[in-house]
Amino acid sequence: MSVHASAPTVPTGPVGEAPEQRRGTHVRTLGIPLLILLAAEFLLGMALNLFGSLPGGSALTVLESSPILVLHIILGVLLVGTSARVLALGRRLRDRRATASGALALLSSLLAFLAGMAFTFNGGSAAASYLMSVGFTGVLVGAALLLVPRPYEGVDRTASSETPTRKQPTPGGGP
Repeated sequence: MSVHASAPTVPTGPVGEAPEQRRGTHVRTLGIPLLILLAAEFLLGMALNLFGSLPGGSALTVLESSPILVLHIILGVLLVGTSARVLALGRRLRDRRATASGALALLSSLLAFLAGMAFTFNGGSAAASYLMSVGFTGVLVGAALLLVPRPYEGVDRTASSETPTRKQPTPGGGP
């Protein structure tokens, strides 16, 4: 009994997707970790606002005073990094929606991060607090846009040149 080697095939996904299409799907699913990080960031920020206080002094003194603040800063860095990843993948895949969503999320997360640093280390101004909320909203919109399904996503448009049409009812109500 002999074994014949078969020609290498292009790996496909569950619905016959090419690897490039699966990577495009992967970049869009990065909206989920962005939303999870954003929710945790929001809750930590609210905990700091409602139950904590920022002492004066050096940056080290402020950081040593609150482990919640340290976690809040770490999550902010992760949000910036995840947003940058979305932007980089979107550009590499030439996915305009992912690129725009990633750019919005990255710019917004940088705005929120820098405003947060100004708020924490320069006396807690109302303007810095507002800019953090503007940044939060931008990341939220960017992540949500990644998750919105696209028209005809998952539909094989190469099988036929015809567009799917609805079956017209027959006169008289018969089958």
